[in-house]
Amino acid sequence: MNRSRIVHGAGRACMAMLLTACFVSLGMGETCDPANVPLSSMQQLQGLSYDQLMAMFLKADIGNPLRGPAKGKVLVLTDRHLPRIKAKVFNTFWHGKSAQDDGYLVNRWVGGHQWLDTTHTIGNSWVDNKPAMVVEYAPGTPLFANFRDEIREIAPGLYLAILYERCPCPRIKGILGLQLITKPCK
Repeated sequence: MNRSRIVHGAGRACMAMLLTACFVSLGMGETCDPANVPLSSMQQLQGLSYDQLMAMFLKADIGNPLRGPAKGKVLVLTDRHLPRIKAKVFNTFWHGKSAQDDGYLVNRWVGGHQWLDTTHTIGNSWVDNKPAMVVEYAPGTPLFANFRDEIREIAPGLYLAILYERCPCPRIKGILGLQLITKPCK
């Protein structure tokens, strides 16, 4: 069978499902807007703009504390020079975080290595003064000494983190996504 015909047929099936979902939602008085689709995975966050991700963070409550291993991705960097390439390189090596009940947190790296630990606390976000899980690293910590993360749960087991550079003046460096590897108990 012709391979391009299979791909083309699969594309038609996906389009048909999408259009059916749109018509169904329109019939219920809703608009067919991808932003109205409930979030459940990191894949849904990838490709969203800085403004869309920031709006989700601002809309979210603190949610459940991060507990257990979580896959991580740099979703957006605000650097002027090569932000997409820098994110891709960082994502090649950094694979997320793992957190414990007592607030202990360690970064997960390629090859299953765990390195660069700290603790997270509950504090007010610098962006909107609402509660967030705050992660700050000790002076002298390789790579992360000057960084602060503010984390909120945006869907069960799915988190957004605002990444700040603390000095010389606090500024947002990017937005990270974290998804628990094991779904939380309800």
